[in-house]
Amino acid sequence: MSRPRFRDGSTRHGEGFPGQHLRSPMRSGVLWFALATCVAGSLAAQGPADPDEPPPLRPRYSEEQREDMRARIWWNDEESVSALALTESQRDRMDLALAEYFQGVEETRRATRAAQSAFVEALAEGGAGAAEKLGALGQAAGAAAVLQPQLKIAVLQVLTSSQRDLVDADYPHLLRQPWVRAGAGRARAARRAARPAEARPPGP
Repeated sequence: MSRPRFRDGSTRHGEGFPGQHLRSPMRSGVLWFALATCVAGSLAAQGPADPDEPPPLRPRYSEEQREDMRARIWWNDEESVSALALTESQRDRMDLALAEYFQGVEETRRATRAAQSAFVEALAEGGAGAAEKLGALGQAAGAAAVLQPQLKIAVLQVLTSSQRDLVDADYPHLLRQPWVRAGAGRARAARRAARPAEARPPGP
């Protein structure tokens, strides 16, 4: 089976490539409203802010960025849907896995900052307990590092055996490449456009 080509002429998946958003605005809004409510509830449960504590972290991804990445990710590209015969139910489950990934990003960022602060505080107090705090910092960093692999496991488990065989045979790069890279393509395009024409390297 030949690999489908996309509107930009490429055959790549999972790299912020173009694709049509195949969800209705209402269903998309319900999904992200549920995620926003969950995150807001988590923040509210932390209680009033301590004036001695650093200000809360701003979200790593804005709602607009999340929606843009969801619309561009490989299982919501129309060619991928056709090539793998993905069902609406499968893509809904994949979208939910992506929403859980975004929630995990925020949780691990908060945990990492808290562990980093505790480690620095232990060092400032003479180093007692610093090794224990360093272990907690490593655990938080490790949890953040496996978020994308966990996303891949959750999404690939949604596929049927024949769909997974097709991915392994025709799209092995999906298993290697990161699936979430916020604004990477737009950032490169902006940097390229800002340079003088004679200074731009050839290629996309």
